[in-house]
Amino acid sequence: MPRLDRTAATLALLSALSSGACTAKERAPLASSGGTGASAGSASGGTSGSGAQGGLGGAPGDCPAFADAETTGNLESVELTEASGIVASRKHAGVLWLHNDSGDSARVFAASTTGKHLGTFTLAAVQAVDWEDIAMGPGPIPNADYLYLGDIGDNAAQRPEIRVHRVLEPMVSSGQSPVTVSISDVETFVLSYEDGAHDAETLLVDPVSGELLIVTKQAVGPSLVFRAGPLPSGGGSLTLTQTNSLAFGVSPLLGSNLTTAGDISASGAFIAIRSYTHAFLWRRGPGQSVSAALAGEPCPIPLLLQPQGESLGFAGDGQGYYTVSEGTGPPLHFYARE
Repeated sequence: MPRLDRTAATLALLSALSSGACTAKERAPLASSGGTGASAGSASGGTSGSGAQGGLGGAPGDCPAFADAETTGNLESVELTEASGIVASRKHAGVLWLHNDSGDSARVFAASTTGKHLGTFTLAAVQAVDWEDIAMGPGPIPNADYLYLGDIGDNAAQRPEIRVHRVLEPMVSSGQSPVTVSISDVETFVLSYEDGAHDAETLLVDPVSGELLIVTKQAVGPSLVFRAGPLPSGGGSLTLTQTNSLAFGVSPLLGSNLTTAGDISASGAFIAIRSYTHAFLWRRGPGQSVSAALAGEPCPIPLLLQPQGESLGFAGDGQGYYTVSEGTGPPLHFYARE
């Protein structure tokens, strides 16, 4: 997110505190979230346990339960100071992929789940305008995982085209020494919205269908969901078509109306989207599209209030999710499935 828009994040946090969206337990971590405590309270927007209702069938007990945030470590890299996207490797245990916000070069960082710096990977011949999110998904090689880097930020809503870059996930071990690598094999998808420019910070890639989805960040009105794909091999130009409208900031999607990140679990069964103050999960049935799942009832899930929270990514096994804030040496937070 460009610096001129950071005031919105601060206002969202203050609004959540003053409106009563956060309990006294939840307010304390906001001032101390840079620490390394074992656990912290979180704003869930409602009950996240087994008694929550809604979604497939709407019966009590449908919503999965997640524990409050546990700090697993702090990001070690001194160059990763504005983390704006996070995704967990599904093939390399204990490995996370992250990137900086706008103003950095076209590079992605590998870190362990305890924050250890594992490497810096630069996308050769790629210009970064405003990278806002990262996703994991399928690609041309069967059964291989690919990283998707979303250059989708547009605070002024004036970019006629945005870009998503796809690269084969590099081989990384959670115990390795840091490496510096240049990636030359990059597929670039040039995307345009069917109705004109939008700002966005949430990129989703369906592990089942391979389609790409973007959730817009709206200062006023509902967030719009657009899709494209499945994506062709080698990159190309595509039009994003609207599929859904999600009214963040009002019930049942309480809290801030500014969406900042999201992810789809490796199995495709869970879809999560966060704002600055709250996070929600949608369940997806067999054979159901992501768009159809997002039309269902959301489940509120725990989210620690962070100074600048713009990241959320499911663990590789789907048994929890990670968040991290921008800043120098920020703590990694993990929410385990119960």
